Amino acid sequence: MQNRIGPISIIRDRFQWGSYGFVAGIVLGLILGWFFHGAVGIILRFGLVALLLAPLIILFLVWRRLTDRAQPQENEMVTRHAVLRDQQGEVIDADSFVIDARTERQER
Repeated sequence: MQNRIGPISIIRDRFQWGSYGFVAGIVLGLILGWFFHGAVGIILRFGLVALLLAPLIILFLVWRRLTDRAQPQENEMVTRHAVLRDQQGEVIDADSFVIDARTERQER
C-alpha cells in the first residue's frame, strides 16, 4: 500500500519541487544581491544627495534672479556703431553712408 500513487503523494512531490525552487530563488537572490549591493548603494546615495541639493540649487537660482532684477544698471546699455573709413582713412558716419551693391559705388 505504500507504493501506491495517490493524491497525497502527488501533493508531496509538488511541495518538494516547489521548496527546491524556493530555496534556489533565495540562494540566487542572495548571490545577486551580494554582487550588486555596491551599485545599488551608490545609486541610492546619489539619489539622496540629488534630492537634498535640488531645492538648494533652485533657491539659489531664484535668489540670483531676484537680486539681478532689483538692481538695474543704467550704464549697462551699450550701443554699437559701425565705423567706416574712406580712402584717406577718415571716419565716416555709417548712418549717412550708402553702398550701392550693384556698382559698389559709395555715396554720402
